[in-house]
Amino acid sequence: MAARNPSIAQSIVLWSCLVLLAPGTGADAQTLDGTWVDSQYGITLVLAADGSYGLQHANGRSQGRCGVSGNVLWLQDAAGGAPVQYAVLQLTTTELVLQDGNGVQMRFLRQSTASPPSGAPPTSPAAAVNTDNTVLARAGAYALSRGQVSAGIGLLQFIIGQPVTPAEAKELEDRCILEFNQQPERHTQELESLNRSLQQLYTLTDPLRIGLARQQLFAALYLASRELPESEKPLMIQVMNRHIRVLAYDAATQSVLTDRDVTGMVRYLAFLSGLSGQPVQLTDSLRQSVESDLMGRFPQMTVEQKQLVCSASLLWQLMEGNWSRLTPSQQQQFRAQYAAQVGPPAQPQQYSAPSRAGASKGTMYDQMREAQARQNMFRIMNNINRQTHATSLNIIENIGGTGNYWKVVDLPDY
Repeated sequence: MAARNPSIAQSIVLWSCLVLLAPGTGADAQTLDGTWVDSQYGITLVLAADGSYGLQHANGRSQGRCGVSGNVLWLQDAAGGAPVQYAVLQLTTTELVLQDGNGVQMRFLRQSTASPPSGAPPTSPAAAVNTDNTVLARAGAYALSRGQVSAGIGLLQFIIGQPVTPAEAKELEDRCILEFNQQPERHTQELESLNRSLQQLYTLTDPLRIGLARQQLFAALYLASRELPESEKPLMIQVMNRHIRVLAYDAATQSVLTDRDVTGMVRYLAFLSGLSGQPVQLTDSLRQSVESDLMGRFPQMTVEQKQLVCSASLLWQLMEGNWSRLTPSQQQQFRAQYAAQVGPPAQPQQYSAPSRAGASKGTMYDQMREAQARQNMFRIMNNINRQTHATSLNIIENIGGTGNYWKVVDLPDY
């Protein structure tokens, strides 16, 4: 799965630094928190694990919130104003190179960092390290093992949210062997970076952070390859495109909306609508109508809404997996606790069913019912946020489920 275009591999490496090491909300995530100093310009930048920052320079100081969108680090001053954005040109555990809007580059060296998190990574089979050292090819001092190939396939399966087919796994393995024989040193380095990225992923347990990591990785790969004809894209990208389809893309936030995420969001909204007291009969026409509306509304959504929608397939996968494991009494307990925390169920709007003697009347009734269901689902979407999902996951965990994505989703190893 080495890329013929070097930017693919570079995108994965930079993505793993930005998304997995950037300031975030997950206490178990590796972070960029610490003190960074640019001695040339006399700048000290302090990034905190809670997403806040402090900046001191010759002309003064500022503080506020910070975050990462794609390959951009943004700083939002607490006093207000537009966020200041910096392109991230290089990022390691000790060095950070930024470029401002005027093209000025700043080289920061890390002075201090927080202590590494304690605790072992998840023990889900999906998160197990593949230690299969069976040699598939050898070239001089370099050897290609089955475990290295499996790491690349594992990262691909994480992106598409489902297993690849056995035929695709064999296709990827054959391509790995071919490209290893052509450039053994480069191919080995790229597979090692893929494996490190995958193991960093498995240290995350917060599904919202995992979802953000997945959409940012997909965005990095999508951007690096979208100008190429399909036949010239790396095989990893070709296989990825067989399973997911891009419906919309926002360049400012580098959010990529896929068909799987739209489907996941529709099902999740229908589920929440049922919890709020308005059960939804998800017919084909209603599903298609809501999916079309979602795509149309996507450009006008807030950054948080875009991130949630673009993570919807993962969030729904986690919720559906937990729900199917709960007993009927646990499901009822979930409904009661959910209503207690988010408010009483809404009273459904009642429609008097017209006589079915005329097909047109029945059709009109169905249209009215679906219009109400669609309106209610979008009302829910406009109101949900990260805290809503945190509330749902806390309830799930309290009654015997899990908020750990890796314990619900078990993708096979190859």
